[in-house]
Amino acid sequence: MTLTGKKKQFDVLLQIYANAAQDKFETIGNGFDETKTLWDIAQEMLVVTEDEDKPKTLRLVSENADRDIEILHAKQQAMSLLAKLAAAVLRTIAGSPSAAPIMPIVCRLINAQARLESLSGSFLGPDEEKQALSLPQVEPSPIESEIRYREFQYAVGLEQIVYGALRRAAHQVLREREHFGGKYSTLAIEEGIKLVLRATSGPGPQKPKRKRGKRTVRL
Repeated sequence: MTLTGKKKQFDVLLQIYANAAQDKFETIGNGFDETKTLWDIAQEMLVVTEDEDKPKTLRLVSENADRDIEILHAKQQAMSLLAKLAAAVLRTIAGSPSAAPIMPIVCRLINAQARLESLSGSFLGPDEEKQALSLPQVEPSPIESEIRYREFQYAVGLEQIVYGALRRAAHQVLREREHFGGKYSTLAIEEGIKLVLRATSGPGPQKPKRKRGKRTVRL
């Protein structure tokens, strides 16, 4: 139901309470406060019966839904800025002339996190940070064919190369030695290269089949 539809429903229900208030006004007698309007009586009855009826509950649900949407939007904004910050840092490390300035993105990310914290009471969680910074998952094509399989191999190979290169770059930026001499980074890069080469190389030349003639039986 749209907000306009909810408002109309609420107005109809409130009118019912106003009609009931009119009856109360006519039958309550001498002890009634004459300074109160029918609208005041209707609102009092609405508050008294909010546990039994639903006009106020519907309004609160609408407010909660709007707040949830606002929190979701703030969370998406913070995740997007975190990804942009990571991309700017990587491009700067790679020496790209088109890399975006880092600090303006940092300031925008801080503001986005502060807004998210004011709405939800917390910043982005570890899982949300990983989701924002994770690379797209490579999935095999449902269509079984040699070309699709090679495309899948190529994508997985590039993914492995990127993972290995990012591990190595992280250690180099911190000016620290890699664990085990960079063994795992090197293995990931090498495995990725093998997959890429396997996917881009054509099928090997087939050996010609030897023709077999009919055996002759000597008498």
